[in-house]
Amino acid sequence: MGLERLIQYLLDEGRVTPDQIAEARRTQGFFGGQIGSHILKLGFVDEASLGKALSKVTGVPYASGERLQRASETALASLDPRTAERLRACPIERDGRTVRIAMLNPCDARTLAEVRSATGCEVEPWVTCEYRLYQALEHHYRMNAGRPRAITLAPPLSRERAPQGPHRVSAATVQADDDGSFGPGLDRRLLDADLGHDQHVATYYGSPLDDVLDAIERADAKARGIVTSIDPLEKLERVLIAAEDRGRIADAVLEFCAGHAARSALFAAGKEGLRLIAGLGRGFETEQLRARTIPAERATVLGAVIESRDLFFGVVPPHPANRELYSALGGRLPSMAMVLPILVKSRVAALLYLDDEDRPMRRPDIALMRRVAGKAGVAFEILLLRGKLRKV
Repeated sequence: MGLERLIQYLLDEGRVTPDQIAEARRTQGFFGGQIGSHILKLGFVDEASLGKALSKVTGVPYASGERLQRASETALASLDPRTAERLRACPIERDGRTVRIAMLNPCDARTLAEVRSATGCEVEPWVTCEYRLYQALEHHYRMNAGRPRAITLAPPLSRERAPQGPHRVSAATVQADDDGSFGPGLDRRLLDADLGHDQHVATYYGSPLDDVLDAIERADAKARGIVTSIDPLEKLERVLIAAEDRGRIADAVLEFCAGHAARSALFAAGKEGLRLIAGLGRGFETEQLRARTIPAERATVLGAVIESRDLFFGVVPPHPANRELYSALGGRLPSMAMVLPILVKSRVAALLYLDDEDRPMRRPDIALMRRVAGKAGVAFEILLLRGKLRKV
């Protein structure tokens, strides 16, 4: 698919400006992936507009996130998981001897031939965007689709520690099961939760193996008489393990984030909207803000994270919905922001927010922030388990 044709179409239709394309290219240069994904994630276009553009450029229908989520079992069974992952193709519907397949490049004759051979059916190609495709592959085939950093913002695996340089929840606002229980496990995910991308990252960057290796390194340093200061992440972990209420958890996370951003906050997500649990920095420390319910509209950076259940990092689009959001937060639009979702039983229960006000945020250690968010999520799970234990 000609990505430059996509860009030109969006420009010709007035959907984006040259400055927005330049910003998307800068983000793409840092994170990789297709530029269309960055145009979408930065909020310059909505998914409907991007889908229309992709359909126009490729000449085939667009498979939206909702359409991919509703993929039929018959269609999915026509392509085995390994082939779907290798070809980056997701079946969405089967009609007799014809199968509809969502792809990134529906004009790729070689891939179409491979899909035809693998399914034994005629192929009707549909186009979709990177984010939606990888989300569908993970959901339907229960696999880590290895999304580019443009989509997940997750760097390659490494044991290298970056310099120490945010995700979630009020027990009163966390959405529980119908019977009032949560059923959380202690392996960084719920016992009955699907292992999505965020859990894969938590496994890689916050696994028991990491903790064992860290303990060995510290013991070795002590044996050799080397005095080491407490690692900030280790200190955070100790506080979270001992935390007896959500306020202590929030305070510990924000204290850690204070060295990485001018402002940080934890918002609990409920059916009515967002409520501030705790915040640091200008505008985030007022009792008036704590008492407010903030609408989580899909068009805002906070609403987009709730809908996608994925991290946002980049320029805050200056459209009316975001201006209204930041007015409710008691300030003007920041230059950039980072928002991480905290999931409880696959639902977004809270958001961790950071910005540097008018200054562009320095390149963040995204793996570290995901670890912080993962540890905070486990701490809330432990807190919920304690509550359940007292009721037994």
